[in-house]
Amino acid sequence: MTDRPTQPDGRVHGVIVGLVRPEDDRLLVIRRAQTVASPGKIAFPGGAVEADEDRDAAAVREMREELGIEVDVRGPIWRRVFDDRPLTLWGYAGRWVSGELAPDPSEVSEAMWMSADELRRCSDALSGSVAFAETVMTDDAEHRSGPAEGKRREGHFAVDGR
Repeated sequence: MTDRPTQPDGRVHGVIVGLVRPEDDRLLVIRRAQTVASPGKIAFPGGAVEADEDRDAAAVREMREELGIEVDVRGPIWRRVFDDRPLTLWGYAGRWVSGELAPDPSEVSEAMWMSADELRRCSDALSGSVAFAETVMTDDAEHRSGPAEGKRREGHFAVDGR
C-alpha cells in the first residue's frame, strides 16, 4: 500500500462499486489479476482514491479504467475501516450508463455476474464482499421502490462490515 496516496487522515482511501443487473438481481464482480494485491480473488471493482481526488470521482474513474464502462454512482452506502492496515474502503451503489464491458487484463482476469447467494458461497471472495453485496442489494431494492416513509439512508454505513 505504500504506492497508494495517503489522505489527510493518514489512511489510504479506496472505493468499490456495486452494480445490480435489474433483470436477475446479479452483481457485477471481478476476479483480480495475478499481478495485483489479492491475486485471483473475487471482489467488487474499484481502487485507490488519488491525492486530492473526490471519492465519487474515483469510483467513476475506477470503473472506466478497470472495466471500460461509464457509471453513475450513489453513495457512499457502505464503509469498512481496516484495523490491520491504514485503509478505509468506501462502497458505492452504481448504475451502468454506457460502454462495453472490456476488463483491463493488468487488473482484472475475469468479470462476471453473481447473485448475493453465489457470492456468499464463494470461497475466493475477498473479506467484506458479502456484507457489501447485501448493502448494495438493500440499497437497490429501496432505490427501485423508493425509501420507506420516514426512512433516510444518508449517512448510513455498515462500518467494518465483514
